[in-house]
Amino acid sequence: NYSTITNALNSITDNDASHTYLIYVAPGVYTEQVTMKPYVDIEGAGENATRITYTGFTSILHGTVTGSDHSELRLLTVENTGGNTHAIAIYTNGTTSAKFTHITASAYGGSQHNMGIENLNGSSANLTDVVAIANGAGCKGISNDTSSPIMVHVTVSASGSGQTYGIANYLSAAKMINVTASATSGTNNTGIGNNDSNPSMEGVI
Repeated sequence: NYSTITNALNSITDNDASHTYLIYVAPGVYTEQVTMKPYVDIEGAGENATRITYTGFTSILHGTVTGSDHSELRLLTVENTGGNTHAIAIYTNGTTSAKFTHITASAYGGSQHNMGIENLNGSSANLTDVVAIANGAGCKGISNDTSSPIMVHVTVSASGSGQTYGIANYLSAAKMINVTASATSGTNNTGIGNNDSNPSMEGVI
């Protein structure tokens, strides 16, 4: 019924615990920045069929998709193609408990930072069956900064220049179960970096 995901989100004004919604996104490429809403799930037709894409930002406080409390994004691909200082595919901030399920998140082309997923400032995002990819300068496949996400069946790869991290935990109590993380091609490469962090890791490569 709508030509963009944002228009569909804007049409919903009574979302709460008693009024929950699902936006179904048919196969195709959607070039837009999407900010999710509480109690509104967004579902694509599969990671190879539905793609949300956007260009880079001058601030790290943005993403192609920004998560929200009490919401789930699933069955699609999110990418950021850069062309600016920072390329970030998925961004969560604050006490967000957004869920991401069967998602591919890819970021590349940023001149300073490229992050598949950035969790910041108390985020408790839940990532299940997620692939996160970052390529280019300042790569972090997943960045957990002062946050405590739950990651289950997650595969992360980062390839670039300078300091390259598969997963970068800073002041983080991330919970990681069956996670594979790799970093290549940088001046320094770290699969999982734990800086002042206390993560829980089970079945991690």
